[in-house]
Formats: sequence, structure tokens, C-alpha cells
Amino acid sequence: MSTPSIPKTQTAIILRQYGEPTAMEVDKAYKVPSLEEVTPTKVLIKNVFAGINFIDTNVRRGKYPSQLPIIPGMEGAGTVVAAGSEVQQLFPMGSKVGYMGMGLQSYAEYALIEADKCVPILDSNVSFEDICGAMMQGMTAHYLTSADGTYEVKKDDHVLIHAGAGGMGLLLTQVCKLKGAKVTTTVSTQQKAQKSKAAGADNVVLYANQDGTPTDAWVEEARKTTPNGQGFNVIYDSVGKTTFAHSLDLIAKRGMVALYGSASGPPDPIQPLDLVKNSTKITRPTLFHHVENAITLRHRANEALTWIASGKVKFDYVKYPLDQAAKAHEDLQGRSTTGKLLLQI
Repeated sequence: MSTPSIPKTQTAIILRQYGEPTAMEVDKAYKVPSLEEVTPTKVLIKNVFAGINFIDTNVRRGKYPSQLPIIPGMEGAGTVVAAGSEVQQLFPMGSKVGYMGMGLQSYAEYALIEADKCVPILDSNVSFEDICGAMMQGMTAHYLTSADGTYEVKKDDHVLIHAGAGGMGLLLTQVCKLKGAKVTTTVSTQQKAQKSKAAGADNVVLYANQDGTPTDAWVEEARKTTPNGQGFNVIYDSVGKTTFAHSLDLIAKRGMVALYGSASGPPDPIQPLDLVKNSTKITRPTLFHHVENAITLRHRANEALTWIASGKVKFDYVKYPLDQAAKAHEDLQGRSTTGKLLLQI
């Protein structure tokens, strides 16, 4: 096997201090990992895309402290440049690969990743965009809706999905419809409502007035979409502070509220007795607890890739150049984006 040619430097996004999006710097002369650093269980990857997720903005703001400087990013897709002696058969040179995990530093041209965080891609026809989409968002949709995860979505379940036009909202809508559920989503604008409906939502309610000011009128509108106003079997809430109390109010008896994000901030505290009214179950799950080993990670990723390959699930991608990572974070925090955000490398 020939020795791969690897440049000494690369373009990477560097975070040297926590702060606003502008704290991320573009470094065009950052060191590329050497072949000597590709130890027996590691894979050196030339990135084609890096995924952008809301958790990245929290890392940038210091909510997950680590030793600076760091390269942000927790997922990516690209080609194998080199693999360690123990994993070469699984990750041959030039093959496609996806990866996901905390602190993997994907906002760069190259990434050196432990093989147990990597997913070998057997179908060479799958796009790099879809590989990246199947990582954090695809696997999150899988565990949130599966029996071996948060809640098994079933035929005729009534499901409420907040932020229905965001990347996760659009994906969850499609997966829940695939499983036969009735889906209601919440969005902030008519434009986002159109995107949510196009993804298959049965009902879409707006939680803001035409001038953008928030309103609570949507709560009763959402309730009316369920039989006799009984509420939803499961509610997927990634917004947090501004929606969580309403989620508790809208849940059906013995229903599940899955708070899997907090884009508007942490919810206000509640008392356990607040859950008695409907025997409500609450969970605050995280993807990382549902992909604790390579077998589970690859299983969930491949299930997501199967959904994509079947044509039953499609991603809506928004791409930014690598050097526009700060702009991508600004747009994501401002909740002005829809779909899955990618850095094109």
C-alpha cells in the first residue's frame, strides 16, 4: 500500500477563548496530524463536510469546559487518508467514513478520530452530505423514536414536535410519519410552516404573531389537533424555557415529554407533584448515552442511512464555507435557519 501524501498545514477553525461566534478564528496554517500520530486504533480523515449543531454553540460559550485552544465540531464526513494497524480492514484508504462524538474537532480539513467513533460507509453511492446528516441528527432521531431509546413511536400516536422547521424538527417529522404517527409541529413563521408541512406534518401551529412577538394562542390550537383535546402521546421539546411548561400542559395521560435540547434556555424548575395530573413521564436524554459503544453507534447510523437510501427521509441542507463558521453560529443562535447546517470543506 502506498504512503498517503499529507500536507503539513491545513485550514481550521480555532477557539482560543470562549465567547460570541466571532471568538472562532480562521487559522490557515494549522498543523495537520502526522502519520506517526495514526496509532493502531485511529483513523485520519480528510473532511468533506462538518456538521453544525446547537451544542457547538454551547461549547463555544464555555458550557462544556475543555482545555483551550480547541477546534469546535462533533461530527463530520469525508474519506480515509490513513488508518491504524488494528482498523485498516474496516477503514481502507480512500473509503467514505462518518464520525460523531464529543470533542472530535471537526471544523477543519483533517481530523484524527478513534475508530470506535467512526462509521464505515459500505455504499459508495451515498453522498457526503447524507453521511454527515446521519451522524448526530440521524442517530438522535433514531434513539428518540425507538424502543431501545426514548419512546417507541407507534401507528396513530399523536406527536408534538417543537421547532418543526429546524434540522431535527424536519427529520423527526419524517421519521414519525414513517412510523404512522399523526404529527403536529410548532414554528415561528409562515415560511417555516411551509417547510414543516412539506416534510409531512399533519398540523402546524405558529407560536409567534406576524410581527414576530411570541403568543400563547398556539397552545389551544395544538390541543385541538388531538382527539377530544386529550393531548399528545409524546412531545419532543428542543426549545426548553419558552415551551416546556406548555409541553407539560399538552401531554396526554401517561405520555412522555422528551426535553432533548434547550435552545431558549433551561426550563423553569417543576415539582414532582406537577406530574400527577397525567402521570406524565419526563426525560432529558442525550445522544451520547445512546451510542456508548461502536456497535450501537454504527447500528443507529446505518438505520438512519437506510431511511435516507429508501427515499423515505430527506434532509434539507444549508451549507456554509468553512471560513464562515461564525456566520453559521450566528444564524443558528438567531433561530433564522431551517434544515441541517453543514460546513463545506
